[in-house]
Amino acid sequence: MLLDTYDGEGFEEVIPGKTLVVLVGNHYTPCPEEPAWGSKYGCKGIVSKFWGERGEYDVEVEWDNGRTNPYRIGDLRSAPLNTDKESKNNPNYTFIAKKKALNRLKWTKETQI
Repeated sequence: MLLDTYDGEGFEEVIPGKTLVVLVGNHYTPCPEEPAWGSKYGCKGIVSKFWGERGEYDVEVEWDNGRTNPYRIGDLRSAPLNTDKESKNNPNYTFIAKKKALNRLKWTKETQI
């Protein structure tokens, strides 16, 4: 499934656990559960499940703020690479990235049994 980026470019597939996105749909009220990009709640998320066009929702996103919700693919864009808010020196983002990596590793080991 093709997701558009801000520059109109796309990437060819959505890979659960790897595809980083932001929420840009204008029919969401910005809040922690709907972290619309550009709002005070805006954050990046990672696609945790991809169902394709199965009905109302196409993907499930696990946000950096710890929330998880399903969305239509058209309401998401590829996450920008770096912002001033997200510096590699920011301990909050370092902690979140490490926690997500450990959770994915744990999930992978559990599903291989």
